[in-house]
Amino acid sequence: MLTPAHLQRASCFQHFSDEDCVRFLDAVPHSTRCFAPGETVFLPGTTIRRSALILSGHVHICHAAGDTETIAAVYGPGELIGCSFELSGTVNDCCCIRAAVQSQLLFFSILDFIRNGTQLNFYSRFIEDFLRSYAQAPISLNRTIQVMSEKTLREKLLRFFSDLSRDADSRRFYLSLNQEQLAQRIGSERSSVCRELGKLRQERILKLENGWVELL
Repeated sequence: MLTPAHLQRASCFQHFSDEDCVRFLDAVPHSTRCFAPGETVFLPGTTIRRSALILSGHVHICHAAGDTETIAAVYGPGELIGCSFELSGTVNDCCCIRAAVQSQLLFFSILDFIRNGTQLNFYSRFIEDFLRSYAQAPISLNRTIQVMSEKTLREKLLRFFSDLSRDADSRRFYLSLNQEQLAQRIGSERSSVCRELGKLRQERILKLENGWVELL
């Protein structure tokens, strides 16, 4: 069941009261859908007319290069996907977006709200918070570049984990990538990543258990 708490996890709804969330859902056409692990949310080569808010689970942003597919980013609950393509009106010609695990998404048109929601008392609040959230995209891209720019595999892993730790505001956080996907994410080989993670665990720099990472 969709509740105000689902919306309030997103930065663009963080200042909404429960009543505001209910009024937003009443005013904006929307739908929810559950996706199985590996199921496609947005295909490349398609026009995205509605953005999606991740209510639960995680999705992978994947880029194909020949027969190889690389995970470029991972998005989780409270994050919006597809909004750049919806707002720009351009065709999604660069990525395939898939559910990484069982995931539920809320679909709605940001453009429709911008055009038709001006009379709602929380309109300006949503626009301000949405723009603040949207501005995080180039920051995230810069963080990815910083990870890829590190000289050694160890430095790449520690920078990547440090960023995740900061996002979670905890030294312990869940990694929604297996070792193959982690290797793709930082531009390395699975065997090399596996060896380096083993060394980091042996040297008690981090713990890694059942998908949870803890920086020591």
